[in-house]
Amino acid sequence: DRSTSFVVPQPSFECYDLCPTVFSDIRKSFRILDSQYYAILGLQNGRRESTYSVISSKDAAGKSSSFFFLSSDQRFILKSCTAQDVQTLCKILPKYRDYVVKQQEQHHSSRSKDETTNEEKAGAACGTLLPRYLGLYTLKFPDNTELPDVTLIVMVNFFASIHKVDTKFDLKGSSYHRVASEKERSKKQPVYKDNDWISMGKKLTFPTEQMKASIHTQLQMDTAFLTRHNLMDYSLLVGIHDLEHDDDTTKMEDSSTISECMGVISCCTRKEIRYFGIIDILTEYGLLKQLETFFTGYFICEPTTISCQPPHKYAARFCDFAQQHILHTDSGARLSVYAVDQQPLSEEEDDLDQSPLP
Repeated sequence: DRSTSFVVPQPSFECYDLCPTVFSDIRKSFRILDSQYYAILGLQNGRRESTYSVISSKDAAGKSSSFFFLSSDQRFILKSCTAQDVQTLCKILPKYRDYVVKQQEQHHSSRSKDETTNEEKAGAACGTLLPRYLGLYTLKFPDNTELPDVTLIVMVNFFASIHKVDTKFDLKGSSYHRVASEKERSKKQPVYKDNDWISMGKKLTFPTEQMKASIHTQLQMDTAFLTRHNLMDYSLLVGIHDLEHDDDTTKMEDSSTISECMGVISCCTRKEIRYFGIIDILTEYGLLKQLETFFTGYFICEPTTISCQPPHKYAARFCDFAQQHILHTDSGARLSVYAVDQQPLSEEEDDLDQSPLP
């Protein structure tokens, strides 16, 4: 994502850490030390200006009107939340914690053993593909009553890669109006959609049928979790780095030598590296969405093609689209899963004192 540094007057504020114990458990499951996490989020000693970069909403994927900040190492994104987002996240948070902890335990266990059962392999190839929510904070401005409270969610950046993302796709599994508009295409970094993906002949390519099936199973498990919590309208975010367009100093003859280290999931061939993960999972299928499904579908000959669907239908279509149009097998491909978490936390690291945000 394109980002710019910024300097703004800093009003005094109070920061409230929401559900800190639950988020600490989540960070631990992703092998992120609390000391490391707070060091990245905080203002480094001796600095009086933020090291964050800002990503405008028009440069971010999706239709969100939120504002985004990118940490200096690009690993974390801070996103402003609506009151509805906060309500939904807090409602599912305990179950989300339990789910991601279980998925990541299976993932780490499979990587530490030479032999695993088929059941363990099902979701163990890369762990969960859901957004990795790491913290939730509310900022209050007691000295300026005109400023509204701001709530920020901290999450892992799926594109915190060692290579620039050249092309981005937002895939929902629907076909109705799922083409990037002329206005979108005129941007420096447009976000393409489902029909563009198909017409461009893009794929996420894996080295074996077993690996491809494992990724599809992971998508089924992740979307089943979302369905149980009445959530829909999420997307598979895909970012592609084109190796053929690299200059001579950076071009890699064999993409299998790539070693990512910032918590990203990617698959790669000799021509492209593709980064991917599920985003925007906090939309509940409430009354307004039910009305949207009914009235939009009523005026369209094929209502199943519209994006807005009940959660169980949305998940089924999403996974079917992945099976038919996204996942592919090529013996020369490679799956890379964030090397940063290959080693378990030591007892000393795990017991480090948590320091508050400056």
